[in-house]
Amino acid sequence: MVLDLVQLVRVLPETVILLTIEVVHVPHVGEDDMSSDDLGHGVFRLRVRRGFMDVADVPRLLRAATVRFHLSADRDTATYYIGRDRILATPTGEMGHLRKALFGLLARAARPPTDPLRIPPHQVVEIGSKVEL
Repeated sequence: MVLDLVQLVRVLPETVILLTIEVVHVPHVGEDDMSSDDLGHGVFRLRVRRGFMDVADVPRLLRAATVRFHLSADRDTATYYIGRDRILATPTGEMGHLRKALFGLLARAARPPTDPLRIPPHQVVEIGSKVEL
């Protein structure tokens, strides 16, 4: 996704944090269960583990990571890039017409991915593609 962004806008932010949230099969995980890797040139990989009952508050996680790993990022001015696919019900494919229509309807009616992650909507850029059923 970072490469798509660079090719699209032809610029790379000074600090890029690639965030991976792993949801594990226990209800709760400690708040400090995170790790960071410096990939060079201002790019960092941040891995966070959360239990299936934990809230993944991304701005709060980013604040904790900047303090713990000395990253130069400000959660109030950060821009969050999220990948999101758009589901298209087309006549081709192996799924039945009714199933495609129902699946497409449910996908369009789903909550935005920013809601459970508590990311401010005005700080989000969605990068996506169209997926044909």
